[in-house]
Amino acid sequence: MVKQSRPSTDATRSGAPRPPEPAILIGQNEDQRRLLRGLLLMHHQPIALEAPSLESMPDRTSGTPARILVYVAPSESDRWSEELRGTLEARPELSALVLLPLDEPSTRSSAARAGARAVLGRPFTSREFFEAVDGLTPKRAPPSRARVSRSRSTRPR
Repeated sequence: MVKQSRPSTDATRSGAPRPPEPAILIGQNEDQRRLLRGLLLMHHQPIALEAPSLESMPDRTSGTPARILVYVAPSESDRWSEELRGTLEARPELSALVLLPLDEPSTRSSAARAGARAVLGRPFTSREFFEAVDGLTPKRAPPSRARVSRSRSTRPR
């Protein structure tokens, strides 16, 4: 049996930034997931799967493996940090961004002890969210922007 390797591309050989890797979105509330899904898609971050809880998350994603876990911590129990720790230990390829219901030092430290690489407490801005996601991913090409040239103002003399 011949082992097939992935064909190399010029972009891979030239060291060009890789496209973003898919994320997993976990949160009990459908409205919160919908909002975060929109933010991720606006940021050109593909989503591999969504689930209401860590227990309902499948062991593997189909297609490209996910590298980012965006986790909305529930407010009703403290059990989430142990569940998150177990998930991250079982899937060491994942880097977690934890979104806390309240920004308190005790919950931030719980998220850090569980293995989260980034933590945001509500309320947070979309810019803070994008920066946190970018901090979890390998460097990628910035979105292309139209270049605007500024002309010097000419005043009549």
